[in-house]
Amino acid sequence: MKAWLPRNYVIVNSSVWTALPKEKQDILLDCSAKAEAAGLEKSKSADDQALAALKSNSVQVLPPSDKLAAELSKIGETVAAEWAAKAGEAGNNIMAQFKKPN
Repeated sequence: MKAWLPRNYVIVNSSVWTALPKEKQDILLDCSAKAEAAGLEKSKSADDQALAALKSNSVQVLPPSDKLAAELSKIGETVAAEWAAKAGEAGNNIMAQFKKPN
């Protein structure tokens, strides 16, 4: 997954959410799924256009070496762990949700 591509999410207060009738919850879930998919598609399109512009200007865009990818992954794990430690239980819950497979 390309981490630099923006994602779109809908965030709702849990007490407001649970107060909504199931029919309205379903409508919001459907709309949010459509917004998420449309936003990701637009992000991918913008990424493709940017890569095409680089290539048309003779810039090579190559995947990172295995060593660089491993080092970046390690940095990401360190930053995430430090943030979760500062954020406490709420941070750990967020990170657990983030790390769940889609």
